Amino acid sequence: MSDPAPARSGLVQRWEALEGGQQAAIAFPTLAVVLAVIHLTLLGQPLWRGIAYGIFWSVPATVLLVVATAGEKRKRERAARSGEEP
Repeated sequence: MSDPAPARSGLVQRWEALEGGQQAAIAFPTLAVVLAVIHLTLLGQPLWRGIAYGIFWSVPATVLLVVATAGEKRKRERAARSGEEP
């Protein structure tokens, strides 16, 4: 059985290599669909309200994801320069 950590690390590195705008362009529609489905199924919202909430909440979620990615990338680069484990 292979170790999943190297594959995940490669995915994380590819994600971090993308520019912030590219990350947002990928994350926003994905988060909008996921959050709309959550509002429709788990929270029992009517169709149009669930879609609207999904779009609304995907805006701050996308911003948080892009900012957190940039922070983690900086932390990882700083640790690599100093020779420490992140």
